[in-house]
Amino acid sequence: MVRTMQTVEAEELAGGESTRLEAEGYFHFEVKDIFDGMMPDGKTAIKKGGLGVKLEVLHGEHKGKQVGITLQDPSPSDKDEGKFARVKQSAFLVAANVLTVEQCNGGDVAYDEQAARGHQVVAEVRFGKPDANNKKYLDLAYANIHHVDDPRVAKVEKDQSMVALIPSALRRSEEYFAPLIKKSGGPKPPTPPPTQLDTEGL
Repeated sequence: MVRTMQTVEAEELAGGESTRLEAEGYFHFEVKDIFDGMMPDGKTAIKKGGLGVKLEVLHGEHKGKQVGITLQDPSPSDKDEGKFARVKQSAFLVAANVLTVEQCNGGDVAYDEQAARGHQVVAEVRFGKPDANNKKYLDLAYANIHHVDDPRVAKVEKDQSMVALIPSALRRSEEYFAPLIKKSGGPKPPTPPPTQLDTEGL
């Protein structure tokens, strides 16, 4: 039997390159999407609640690659009673200009997580432990996510043309971050409790 079809252009057979980030380290990111109670895929529920955040690299050889991070809600049943979860969420919200440093005072605060969308941050991502299928996934390392002006990430390369687009009202001085920077001999950051990373939906 002879069949007839319309062919495609040759370049369409080349296949698409994966958009998933597969490298560890510090990167200049844009918050592309954020989900309340859902994993970064926007479809899979986070078992204990939290925020699913999709980040896209803005600079360097991995520009355009994306990674999802999960910021679980604190729970009294956590070994540290939810302290580490609060640290991670707070670090993200300050980095993305949703909360100010002054609002991180130990009290309750209301916020709209969608306000983080489109903001630029600098974050460190690392592979977690293998899951049941022996696969490793990138996620936020400790609570290492920062505002682009944070002096702790001053040496991380950034796309300065993108940084220049940030409104002046959202730029910060070095003094702004003083409460966040540990003084010599000060208390050590809380030790992350052992957790099983929920990889479904990444």
